[in-house]
This record gives sequence, C-alpha cells and structure tokens, in this order.
Amino acid sequence: MKILHLFITSCLVFFIVACSPKIKFRSHFKKDKDFSRTATYYWSPLQEIVKPGQPLYDNQVHREMIKKAIEKEMQRKGFKKDSLSPDLRIEYFIKLEDKRSVITAPLPYIDSFDQEYRVKVEQLKKGSLVIHLENASGTESIWLGSAEGTVEAIPTDISKKINHTVKKIFSTFPYKAGSTTPETVDY
Repeated sequence: MKILHLFITSCLVFFIVACSPKIKFRSHFKKDKDFSRTATYYWSPLQEIVKPGQPLYDNQVHREMIKKAIEKEMQRKGFKKDSLSPDLRIEYFIKLEDKRSVITAPLPYIDSFDQEYRVKVEQLKKGSLVIHLENASGTESIWLGSAEGTVEAIPTDISKKINHTVKKIFSTFPYKAGSTTPETVDY
C-alpha cells in the first residue's frame, strides 16, 4: 500500500510539474500603427542598468548578451541600427522575484473519516524579461513583448537560453521594417 501511495504521489508531483508552463510569452502592440516609414532603431537613453542584489542572474555580461540578441532579432525583422535619427527607441527590463511553490498530495486513508496530506514547499525564483519599443521621442509605446518563467537555481547555458528567449519574444512582434500591416503572429 505504501508503494502504491508513493507511486501515486510521485505521479501527481510529476503531472503538476510537467503540466505547468515553463515560459509564458506575451505581446501587446498598437494595431493601427503605420510602420511603412519605420526602418531604424536605437537604444533608449533610459535603458535600465544592472540592479544590485542578483549578480548570478542580472549582471553586465548577461545584459550584453540580451542586447546583442535583441539587435540580432531587430535586424532579422529588417530594422537597421541608427544612432543619429532612429524611428524607434528600444529598451528592456529584467525583473526577478523570490516565490514559493506549495504542492499538497493526499496520503493513504488512515480510517474512513480522516485523511492526511503531505505538503512540499519549494523556494523558486521567478524571472521576466520585457522588451519595449517606442517612438523616437519616447512619447508613444509601439510594442511590448515579454517572457516570464521560473529561473534555474544555478544558471546554465545562459547564452543559448537568452538567444532562444529573445527570439521567441520577437516571434510575437508582428511587423517588419517598412510594412503597413501586421504579419500573422503565432503565440
């Protein structure tokens, strides 16, 4: 009976972990924006800098990787970098927060009236990356793309994960440089 209970509990925990989404991607954009005259971008002077307190996740090396990945995706979308008179300004934000995950699973019945539960509590780190495009003057938001998920306790393959995440965020960006209408976007 104990083995059966252990098996059921293990299956339940696996099911909860396996079915929970790893990364959620979101996108918001101005549907009526005319991009036919939009072909260049540059970095916002208000770009957030490294925040103290999370050096394992938020550091200058990782931020440079994010910046390069964003520039690669902007070029892939047909935009060119222009520091003198860009059509768009781009910036990104990193948010990290500590969270708790609580999993409750029933133990086998002791008697017909009482049931006990096993509770497992885990400390997790939730992270999000938000990429924001605005007009050149910084007065109008054009597009916001984000990724949110659980961050590994000890980060591995950082460059690969950053490139994959930024590419996935930009897959939700509906415009190519010089287009007037949004492309079909699969989320």
